[in-house]
Amino acid sequence: MRWKVTFWLTLFSVLLCIYHYMGYDHDHIVLIIFSPPAWVIPLFTSLQLISKPVIYALTVITWFLIGLAIDAVIHAARARRSHS
Repeated sequence: MRWKVTFWLTLFSVLLCIYHYMGYDHDHIVLIIFSPPAWVIPLFTSLQLISKPVIYALTVITWFLIGLAIDAVIHAARARRSHS
């Protein structure tokens, strides 16, 4: 399956956002630890000034793109190995 890592990382990010949205992450620690946009946004503005749906969307998109990159590397490595 070519998109295996993309699927799992995207699922992880969606579950992370649902976990935070449902109120289980009271101090926002889990979201801040596992959301790359939450690492970058404070460099430019306060995290509290950005709406939650925007942070959730950026989190899902970021993990999707990270998954695509990992899947591309795996696919290239397998293709290179099969040609050798």
